[in-house]
Amino acid sequence: MRYTAFCTAVLMLTAMMVMLKFASSKTIVIAEEVTAGSGAEQEYVEKKQESILLNLQENAEYAPSIRIPLPKEVRPDDIIIENHYLEQRINVIVAGVRPDYYDTKRIEGEIGKIQGAACYEGENGVVLSFRMNGLYEHKYLLEENALYLEFQPPHEVYGKIIVLDAGHGGRDSGVQAHGLTEKEITLGVVEGVRKRLEDSDVRVYCTRQQDTGISLEQRAAFINELRPDMVISVHMNASEEQKVYGTEVWYHAGYVIPVFGNVELADTLERSVVTTADGKALGLRDIGAEEVLADTEEAVFLSALRVPAAVLEAGYLTNGRESSLLSYPAYQDRIAEGICEAVEEAYRQMERHG
Repeated sequence: MRYTAFCTAVLMLTAMMVMLKFASSKTIVIAEEVTAGSGAEQEYVEKKQESILLNLQENAEYAPSIRIPLPKEVRPDDIIIENHYLEQRINVIVAGVRPDYYDTKRIEGEIGKIQGAACYEGENGVVLSFRMNGLYEHKYLLEENALYLEFQPPHEVYGKIIVLDAGHGGRDSGVQAHGLTEKEITLGVVEGVRKRLEDSDVRVYCTRQQDTGISLEQRAAFINELRPDMVISVHMNASEEQKVYGTEVWYHAGYVIPVFGNVELADTLERSVVTTADGKALGLRDIGAEEVLADTEEAVFLSALRVPAAVLEAGYLTNGRESSLLSYPAYQDRIAEGICEAVEEAYRQMERHG
């Protein structure tokens, strides 16, 4: 009995120590931001002349991470990690530190995924900017005056990945009618979808999250490298006949994927959005079969992709009644809800036939 009681006490003490260690590690939280079309590359170009090249050194002791030394006074809330995935750049911002701190410091570990690295003075502290050789997610650990970063391909971290594309942006405003601008509405809808899915098991990447101009080539290159399960691009429609209204979805039938491809995604998307928004279904349009669509932005975009993709033309801004509805955030949110339901249904279909 005494031996049993002693063993039980030891086990309880060990469990408590593990729990305390885990609890203490949970308090180390660093602010993380994931942004698309943020202008990180442009900022680096502007700061390049005054930047300091970081001293990178391969060191198997820290693999698969890299070790970034930090001053003793740096706290977790002094650090921000920004993943600018569209530009394949990861920035670490450390408040209260000047760039010359890294004149004599080495960043060691598995550096093969880094093409180049430099630091410069930013608005909120020193910016350590890492130009990656591909698209990566990251994990971090703050320990003993150093930040450890590990870079991993998205598919090694997430089981479900989608891309949301808000049409147009920057100087390209898209359709403008009845006081509305297409680029603003598409971004509003996409942000609604992203927020709804951020706590789900689906990892959402966006081609833009601000009013920035992202070229079709850059969007397509990013998507084809990422290889998501599906891409949903949101646009608004226009017609010389102002009476025309409703929802249609464009797809490319020339690119066929067994089980669940472009046409299946397009059909699922239209059904879900029309149902939740209580709209009018105009059907599906194959961009490969209609010459009139061949030179449109949407068709060029779809033709460049090698993953299941569809363009949602959510409504006609040239129709007075529909443009009025689209001006309301609540209606945009109903469209976003329909897109979310389409994503969920798409994964259910994949699982059934997978």
